[in-house]
Amino acid sequence: SFQTLIILPISPTPTSGFMGIDQLRTEIEAVICKQKHITQKIPNNYFLFESMLKEQRDRLAVPVISFSDIKVLGVLSEIETTSHMSHVFQKEDDSPDPQIQSPNKALVSALQLLHDLGTILFFADDPHLSDK
Repeated sequence: SFQTLIILPISPTPTSGFMGIDQLRTEIEAVICKQKHITQKIPNNYFLFESMLKEQRDRLAVPVISFSDIKVLGVLSEIETTSHMSHVFQKEDDSPDPQIQSPNKALVSALQLLHDLGTILFFADDPHLSDK
């Protein structure tokens, strides 16, 4: 979520291209550096998990994957071996459904990180999206 809207004038100049590009670049770098996950180390198997999710998405007419299928992908990508990292990626202001959260904490944390990064949409606490 963006908390501040930054508006910078960029205008063409006859000799130097566009004025304001350097300032824009500096502002973009500053915004990126403030992002929560930018300095966190991400386990390699999260990238494998992300790749597997993308492959599933590309195979489906409607790119919606059940949590039970996601658990299979989590096992295949060994997400449970990164359970020591799960607290790092948990949203501070969100308390997912305990039924989803408790036995699958590392998996839910991986899903939450991919959601935060914009790779997937994941809503752990929406009862309408439950496998039940």
